[in-house]
Amino acid sequence: MERQQIDLRRIFAAQMHSPQHDDDEMVQLREQLRGLEQENDDLQSSVRRSEATQKDLTHQLERAQEQVVFAQQQIESLNEEHEQAATPSAYRELTAKLDEYEGVMDRLLSATGIPNKPQEAEHYVESLGGGTDVTGEETTRKVDGNNLADRSVIDSPDFLSPRSTTKATTTTAIESEKKWVDKVEKLRAELRATTEQLQTTENNYEEFSAASYEVENALVSENKDLKRLVEKLLAEKASLQHLLQAKQNN
Repeated sequence: MERQQIDLRRIFAAQMHSPQHDDDEMVQLREQLRGLEQENDDLQSSVRRSEATQKDLTHQLERAQEQVVFAQQQIESLNEEHEQAATPSAYRELTAKLDEYEGVMDRLLSATGIPNKPQEAEHYVESLGGGTDVTGEETTRKVDGNNLADRSVIDSPDFLSPRSTTKATTTTAIESEKKWVDKVEKLRAELRATTEQLQTTENNYEEFSAASYEVENALVSENKDLKRLVEKLLAEKASLQHLLQAKQNN
């Protein structure tokens, strides 16, 4: 830019001291002026493109921040649901299994004729040992028969033992706990990935902002120089036209 200014000044100085002003030199000056104006337009276009890119990066940064906030809210919501639902859910499952087990025991005892309540059990034992018409052998046979019936029901695949019920309940609770943990870990992984993406976008935005600021300052300074040069060219052009007009009049 300074070299162009020096060349133009040299040309104008030669023209000012020269007794003749050729039309070709005026055409050359006009072409140089148009070239400077075109360069100024290109610089303005670069500034507009830089501003558009800055707006796009700002929009991407805002979207990434919204995604991070949404992921954090999801994790907090799942943690709250897990804390509120884990214990009551396991309690309800255990209660249901206990009710089912008690129902099976009631049906088993009813089928074998053994009373379920303590008072009925005492009366049942007294009836087995206190009757005058029942001998020891008959009592033994009756008890053995009841034991055989009891064993046949216990051996049935429909019978649920407390150990198997507790094991199934524990397995269900562990699976439910693992399901919640997997969901939380998945959301945490997504949050980490989104956070890394956000950090990358922020770094790119900061680098672009710094570069854009430097380019903008350089463009503003160069644009001012161009404006001053254009004004000087116009003034010298007017001076040349005035000299030509004076020469023609003479």
